[in-house]
Amino acid sequence: MPIVLPCATIFALLVATSVVQAQIPGYAGFYEPEPYLSVVEPLLPADPLPLSQFNQPPAAIGTFVFDFLVLDRSHVDPFNLVTVDGTDVLDASDFNFNETGAIRFSATIPSPCGVNLQFSYLGSHEFSARETFSGGVVQDQFFGTFGTQTQLEMTYEAPLDSFELNLRARQWERFSPMAGVRWVTLDESSTQLDIPNNLAFWGHSKNTMVGVQFGGEWLMGRIGLWRFESVLKAGVYYNDMNIEATTDLTYFNRKFRTTSFLGELSAMAVYEFTPYMSLRIGYQGLWMEGTALLFDQYDNFLYTTGNGSVDLGNVNFQGGYVGFDVTW
Repeated sequence: MPIVLPCATIFALLVATSVVQAQIPGYAGFYEPEPYLSVVEPLLPADPLPLSQFNQPPAAIGTFVFDFLVLDRSHVDPFNLVTVDGTDVLDASDFNFNETGAIRFSATIPSPCGVNLQFSYLGSHEFSARETFSGGVVQDQFFGTFGTQTQLEMTYEAPLDSFELNLRARQWERFSPMAGVRWVTLDESSTQLDIPNNLAFWGHSKNTMVGVQFGGEWLMGRIGLWRFESVLKAGVYYNDMNIEATTDLTYFNRKFRTTSFLGELSAMAVYEFTPYMSLRIGYQGLWMEGTALLFDQYDNFLYTTGNGSVDLGNVNFQGGYVGFDVTW
């Protein structure tokens, strides 16, 4: 027996939160695809389907997408970290990461009622750098305290991970509203190693964001086998922030909570080799507001006591990507 009520209820919730003002069709089945359309993205016909096709099985089992991205992370606020003989040699804004690799993959599973289940991952563990300084009096700053040594190695890492689970409705020819939950972590760490004395100073700031997002996908146009699409998602998130500092003698761990904003924008051109495989080329933007960035905390806390207040900032990632999608 077809399950109609749960699918219709889910779809009604998506429509209520979308920006499209349209009358809900009296049916919720999948539509027969046109020859030039991907089999998993059927076109809404001019006339309703006969009742005999109500809640028929979808035209495909699912779609898998994989993209390789080259991202540019926004510059952090200028803040001097290391000097040699009184000359600034390393600033926090030097960690720009203009061309850093990332990956994204997603899987979409259609349902008989036309509301798809979509899982997506976006992330990179390539935001890292290492510098060594010597040849004079080396001074570095670490949570409100200056240290002096003859040789210093500084390592910085900032992996980004984002997981999504969305419900996506396909009831119009050019617009698909979606709603879902998202979990994002931005995990920054820095190690400042006094090489001659083998003393390490480790700083850490982690933002764990969980929230509900809303958005949609738009089909903007077609030229032959090319189609042009855009995706916009945004939401307000609960952000659990953790700031730590560790040395050979001291340790502090401070936790803070705030409300943060996260938005994502993507625009792409898709070339359909066949209804089952396409090439994707596009632009990706991801921005976060209300985050505790590591180097912004260095002049707000004292590592010997942990006293201080969190300094909230913004960070964004943007760049191009190329990938493919496969329908089976």
